[in-house]
Amino acid sequence: MNTPVPVPDSIPTAWGWFQFFLLLTFPLHLLFMNSLLGASVVAVRAHLKGEELAHELAKVIPLLIALTVNFGVAPLLFLQVLHGHLFYASSILMGAFWIALVPLLLLAYYGAYWYDFGFKSLGRFGVVLLLTVIAVILFIGFVFSNNLTLMMTPQSWPEFFSAVGGSRLN
Repeated sequence: MNTPVPVPDSIPTAWGWFQFFLLLTFPLHLLFMNSLLGASVVAVRAHLKGEELAHELAKVIPLLIALTVNFGVAPLLFLQVLHGHLFYASSILMGAFWIALVPLLLLAYYGAYWYDFGFKSLGRFGVVLLLTVIAVILFIGFVFSNNLTLMMTPQSWPEFFSAVGGSRLN
């Protein structure tokens, strides 16, 4: 079967420049993303042991979420310039999950701030809250991974057309 793949738009400069900046900015996003997940897991452990480190990390986690998101914008834009014809199509095919990313990110962000500002009053519930934040952040990464792997396999797109509402992951 011949899969119709959208034709890429022309870009105003050499392709290599966008590839260079994508490869330059994406590791920065990975650095903050790993710092966020690592700090969150260490905070859970420290909270369970009653260490002061948990309170210190509670102040840093919302900042790490902001830095992770901000440093993720540039590589996403470069990806869209280089592979937009594939990226947009895969985003539409899994639209329900893709649209849910912003509310999920807000949920994680609010949860991180709640953990920070309510640290002393939350008690052991703080661990549950932070584990929920970690789960939401991991799910966001899971959705991005699904979108990017779907983008790379246009031959699998026809089976997604039967999933009404964009409710299927790769």
